Amino acid sequence: NLDIEDICDTYTKEIRSLLELAVPVWHSGLTVKQSRDIERIQKIALYIILGDNFLNYDVACTLLTIEPLDVRREQLCLSFAKKNVKQTNSLLTPVSSQVNTRSKDIVLEPKCNYKRFRNSCIPYLSRLLNKNV
Repeated sequence: NLDIEDICDTYTKEIRSLLELAVPVWHSGLTVKQSRDIERIQKIALYIILGDNFLNYDVACTLLTIEPLDVRREQLCLSFAKKNVKQTNSLLTPVSSQVNTRSKDIVLEPKCNYKRFRNSCIPYLSRLLNKNV
């Protein structure tokens, strides 16, 4: 007989925080199946919280003002990249161009010869940061 807001607050602080632990490192390497499995955890939690009022996942997210995890993971990665590029010992290499070009890229994307490296965190964060300039 707890209030829905209290249960939702507990979920976001106790469970979702574990689902988002070290997201910038592993998000880019997720397969579609793994992403669905992680999203399924939140879907089940929202089903438990809402009970008979649960219609579908999108409506539940709207009712409880919770973002879907895939959207939230991308926002967390972008936030991490923005903070990291400002540091002196950044993981990402800032563009140091003295010439004005049409390119609006903030950081250099590493050259990726293999798909496995392209899906790793540093090239992903570089692409994400350059895309959201």
